[in-house]
Amino acid sequence: MAEVISITQAIAMFRAARVTNLPRAMRLLGRNVALDVIREAGSNLSNDLVHVRTGRLRRYVINTLTAGIRDLPTGVETGLPKGNPLAVIAAVQDRGATIRPKTKKYLRIPLIPAFKGGSYRGVDRYAGQSLRSAPDTGLFFIRSKGGTALLVKRVGSGKGSRLEAWYVLKTQVTLPARYWWRGAVMTVRGRLHRHVDRILSQLVQP
Repeated sequence: MAEVISITQAIAMFRAARVTNLPRAMRLLGRNVALDVIREAGSNLSNDLVHVRTGRLRRYVINTLTAGIRDLPTGVETGLPKGNPLAVIAAVQDRGATIRPKTKKYLRIPLIPAFKGGSYRGVDRYAGQSLRSAPDTGLFFIRSKGGTALLVKRVGSGKGSRLEAWYVLKTQVTLPARYWWRGAVMTVRGRLHRHVDRILSQLVQP
C-alpha cells in the first residue's frame, strides 16, 4: 500500500522533480483531486449509505460541484451554494443532525401510501402542503397502542375496512452522520500520490 501523502509533500515532490511551472502543477493537482472526490462522493450517494430514493440529491451534488471547479490552486475547494434546500439536505446527510419542526408541533414523515407510485422512490403526495389546507384527504390523527402519533386513513368499507398509516408524526428526528463527502475526501487523500505521479509524467521530461 502506498504511503498517504499531504499537499505539502506533493509540493516537495514537484520541486524535487524540478517541475518548472509549479503553479500549473498545483492547479492540475487541485482540479484532478477535486474531480476524483466528486466522483467518489457521487458513488457514495448512489449506494445504500444514504438510502437513495430518487437520485435527485446525487445529480444536484455532482452537477453543482463539477460546474464549480475553477482552476483550484490546492486541494479540494468546492462547495454547495448556501440556502439551497438540497445543499442543506446534503450537509445533513454528511454530518448528521437533529431536526425539529419550526412552526408546527410535529414533523410529518411519509410512509409508503403517502408516496406517489406507492414506493419510497416516489414523491410525497402532500409535500410542502399543510394537510389542513389540502383537499379532503380522509386523514385523521390517532395514537398507536405503543404511543406513536400517526396520520391514518380508513380504507375499504364495512367489516372489511381497516386503518392505513400514511404518516408518522415526530417531535424531532435524529439523522446519523453518513460521511458521503468526508468519506470521499479521505478515500481520495489515500490516493493523492497517484495524482502526483500522473502530473509528474505529464510535466517532467525524461
